[in-house]
Amino acid sequence: MKSESKSGERFTLKKRVGVVLRLTRFPALATAIADPWAGYALGSGRWSGDSWETWAFLALIGVAFYAAGMVTNDLADRKRDGLSRKDRPLPSGEIGIGGAWFLVILLLLLGFLGCAFLGDRAIVCGAVLVGTIFLHNFVTKTHLVFGLITMGTCRMLNIGLGMIVSEGGVLLEPILALGGYVLAICLIAELEDRPYNPRWLYGAMVLSGVSVGWILCSASNFWVVIPILCLGLSLLPSLFGALRVEARGEGIGKVVGHAIRGIILVDSALVLGGGQWEAALLIGVLWPVAWGLRWIAPVS
Repeated sequence: MKSESKSGERFTLKKRVGVVLRLTRFPALATAIADPWAGYALGSGRWSGDSWETWAFLALIGVAFYAAGMVTNDLADRKRDGLSRKDRPLPSGEIGIGGAWFLVILLLLLGFLGCAFLGDRAIVCGAVLVGTIFLHNFVTKTHLVFGLITMGTCRMLNIGLGMIVSEGGVLLEPILALGGYVLAICLIAELEDRPYNPRWLYGAMVLSGVSVGWILCSASNFWVVIPILCLGLSLLPSLFGALRVEARGEGIGKVVGHAIRGIILVDSALVLGGGQWEAALLIGVLWPVAWGLRWIAPVS
């Protein structure tokens, strides 16, 4: 009886952990680490391995706020998901509304705890980021234009947080480059809930191409080609595959997954273009990590 009870407890714990991982889009959390790391490296203008505490707290902030955003996204969409995505944790009843909000509060506390260690400016930027996340999930997401703007702004604030902490100033060009790439992802993701229109994919390709082109043209060295090449090899096959009539439904989801993981490569390319190969390598390592975790939970 005792062994059966312990086995049941382990199963319950494993199931609860699995629910949290799915609810927070665990494989995509690596992208939330890459953004502030890239911002910090770009803002400081140099590699500083001695500031490992800052890198750690930036990772904590990025993960906590991103995960909280994913949970509030599902809270805002729970009625719609109850009709079209019944396997998600909230509509399936695997976690209640109260439990989801408790998780959000816990994640926000962790995020602001990290901000507190990095200073007042980090707290202010973190508060603006969280406010934008809530604005997107509960207000603007249902409006195409405003939803795209607030989603892009969330990512730009994430990389901007790292720049602010570095005290080296905010660099607008790399922030806009990342924002343009994220807007391209959002355009593709819209096709998951809208009638298929290839023009959205073509528009996303142009927008991401402009962002990538800026990164290549502004780079101070040739090595920036490496993460961009990895991005192209991972993303383009699924993108062209999604243009086929028979691959539209499943194909769009694959494109979105590859594109979200590609944010890490964009961050790495931005830093590498500035000549900081150590920081670029540290960020780039997150890409295979995100790939390895993709079987645990969906990224969108």
